[in-house]
Amino acid sequence: MRTVKWNPFLLGACMLLGGVLLWAGAARADISSTNPAAIVVFPKLVVDTSNGLDTVIQLTNTSGDPVNVRCFYVNANGHCSTTGAICDPGLVNPDPLCLPTERCVPGWIETDFTFRLTAKQPIGWTVSAGLPNLPLAGTSGPGGQFNSGSIPPVNEDPMIGELKCVEVGDDEFPVDSNDLKGEATIEYFDFSAADIDGYNAIGIEAIHGANNRDNTLVLGQEYNGCPNYLILDHFFDGAEEPALGDTVYTALTLVPCSEDFNTQLPLRTTVQYLVYNEFEQRFSTSGPLTCFSERYLSYIDTKVGNSNGNNAISIFHVSVEGTLTGQTIIRGVADSDTTHGHGLLAIAEEFHTHGSTIHTGAYVAVQRGTRSQNDFIYLPDTTH
Repeated sequence: MRTVKWNPFLLGACMLLGGVLLWAGAARADISSTNPAAIVVFPKLVVDTSNGLDTVIQLTNTSGDPVNVRCFYVNANGHCSTTGAICDPGLVNPDPLCLPTERCVPGWIETDFTFRLTAKQPIGWTVSAGLPNLPLAGTSGPGGQFNSGSIPPVNEDPMIGELKCVEVGDDEFPVDSNDLKGEATIEYFDFSAADIDGYNAIGIEAIHGANNRDNTLVLGQEYNGCPNYLILDHFFDGAEEPALGDTVYTALTLVPCSEDFNTQLPLRTTVQYLVYNEFEQRFSTSGPLTCFSERYLSYIDTKVGNSNGNNAISIFHVSVEGTLTGQTIIRGVADSDTTHGHGLLAIAEEFHTHGSTIHTGAYVAVQRGTRSQNDFIYLPDTTH
């Protein structure tokens, strides 16, 4: 296991800003959240144990043979420039998290680990605690018994980020088998309330016979390509749900398909949004994504923060759209870069507020089409 801190000065802000949208359609995507795959992506992990919040990861080997799994936690916390306290780099004013003389510096800390799953074995662990005494890939003792290892906890609490897992051989190089299926459950418990929601991990299938077994995973050549665009059906922020009268806000989590876990260089993508209300009126915006973003929809094109009063002027807010629900089409903009693509994966989490009670529900954005430009996941050298 190793932990790598990504350079925040190279990283830039892990957030989304406003702009103009262009979009092109395509057919059904090759990537699925229901089929076993060689790469599984959990776009949203949240941990805050002091406030009763944690994420449970469930991962299953659907094969009749043992498989090895190599995983990468991505911690997307920001940190105050002097004290190092955890903060949100997207907030207009990070106080009281940071001192008045500080700024909130975006960051990306990657932790990788490897373990082995026996045939037809499901396992589960909480992100805050990990799971001890699991077998390590590629190691065995007398009689073929595998040495014990562990799945580590995330390296900070609170934390927000993602998890990517890749099926590998005993030598920790990727293989063209599709045996992994995952689910994530976000749990909230305190003395007076409890809430649970969950989503299926997004699976990227290997193309049989196409994998050259190196540490560069080519999505669109060795694996199925990332979706050309994402479709999100949602309530507009601030809408009143008609059945119970709940006020609804939606948090959108976006992660890039391309990631460089080897050199720790962050990859940047321009994200385009095309928004339709129930009258088929169209609105658009765009902005950059670097490494990870988790924002309420109405923060995408306004200044982030509850106190600034700008949410109601967002194109994702019910007061602008004039209808309760709508549809947003999300797409990364391709460019001439040959080292990475601009495919995106997304999870949405709805927050329904009724008085002092909040209920949530998470779901995977609908995926359509296949990118014409390959995406790349660069794994670190297995000799680390």
